[in-house]
Amino acid sequence: MAAAHTISIETIEPAATSAQFSPLRLSPIDSVFHHSYFHSIFFYNNHDGTFSNTRLIQTLKHSFSKILSVYYPLAGTFSASGTTVEFPESPGILFQEARINSCLDDILADHDNLVNTIRVFYPDTDDGMCAVMAGVKATEFECGGIAIAVGFSHKLMDASSVGAFMGDWARVAKGGEIGELKAPVFIGELMRRDCCNRCSVGV
Repeated sequence: MAAAHTISIETIEPAATSAQFSPLRLSPIDSVFHHSYFHSIFFYNNHDGTFSNTRLIQTLKHSFSKILSVYYPLAGTFSASGTTVEFPESPGILFQEARINSCLDDILADHDNLVNTIRVFYPDTDDGMCAVMAGVKATEFECGGIAIAVGFSHKLMDASSVGAFMGDWARVAKGGEIGELKAPVFIGELMRRDCCNRCSVGV
């Protein structure tokens, strides 16, 4: 199985300061939900050299800092009780850069091993960092392509939340302004056991 070699790990902090963020109390359901991560991976080939991976990664980091100011709970950590998202003095998300000595087309063509191989693109959200909300990993292929992978805590994000986040991140990366986005509403603290059938949780 191909191995990805880490080049750098950087903490991306929100463009806004942590003093602007209020602790987010999770709903009773999310408080007891098993802490696990789920991932999304986006592959981009670059056979004709259409884009510069270096410039692309810098754009992703810059736009990620901006979008974290809107989706601010992702920059926090779980409290010791696991019922609240708190914000340290320097909140943020780990952004990893890696390189793999394989071509994107070869990876995707190896159907028999794809399920196992694809895991090398996952960001390292585990391994002693179980309190983190999310992670990002950009892996460059020797053919010039790139894989962008994100991992989110399922206690905080569901499929709908991730779809909204990725769409907004893409808009900002393309030059969109934060003010143009529809701000998410975090309502975990409003969801009680007696109204679970009438409320929704997430963003």
